Amino acid sequence: MTPPEPVEHATTTPDAGTSAVVLIGPMGAGKTSVGRRVARALGTPFTDTDKLVVHDHGPNPALFRA
Repeated sequence: MTPPEPVEHATTTPDAGTSAVVLIGPMGAGKTSVGRRVARALGTPFTDTDKLVVHDHGPNPALFRA
């Protein structure tokens, strides 16, 4: 596995009382793999938003096409 590229910018939501790490990139870039590792290292839950979309809206491949 190659190391991830540097983060261009980061955003936090201090009003919410928590911070989040959001990984954005094309399909197959390794966002899920890196996200799981980061969550494990931070001791925080990992959320796969693709799974949330499918749960809320059903399987719709058109939502994930470029």
